[in-house]
Amino acid sequence: MCDYKKILAALDFSGPSHAAAREALALAAAMGAEVTLCHVIDSRYMGLSGVHIVEPFALQEERLRKVAQRRMDQLVSEVPGAPEVRTALPVGIPCDEILAERERWGADLVVLGTHGRTGLKRAIVGSQAELVLGKCPVPVLIVHAPAKEAEPASTRKLDGAATSGRTGPSGDSRRDRGKRP
Repeated sequence: MCDYKKILAALDFSGPSHAAAREALALAAAMGAEVTLCHVIDSRYMGLSGVHIVEPFALQEERLRKVAQRRMDQLVSEVPGAPEVRTALPVGIPCDEILAERERWGADLVVLGTHGRTGLKRAIVGSQAELVLGKCPVPVLIVHAPAKEAEPASTRKLDGAATSGRTGPSGDSRRDRGKRP
């Protein structure tokens, strides 16, 4: 097993990124490594909500930083035995800022979550994980979230069945089709 000293985990607060952060925290605890949780405030989307009309970018950025910091603190508190965590909240393009933070801090491992999108969804949404993987000079650990975590909570019933309206004729979710004996 490699002995990493500085682990950078990038978060976008999706299910896969939460799984990646938990993995990074567990690895750091097991190896005695330092860990940084990094959430990039994506500058490409600032102001698109219409908030910029009444809220200047600086105020919007500060509000987003506070929310992100609170969410990171919550995530760390949910991981038993988590090591002390450093946080980074840069503003910019996610891939560029993740790589810049890795360089600034000297991380020797980067941990990312991925949705595992393919086809048109991947082409439209893009894959920051793939971009980082292709450009990062140190090892990158890509973590997939369990199926329930990867789904937004608003599309799950209490029993875990999909309710997003993406069901087949028999009521099964698209994910379940073809998996029955």
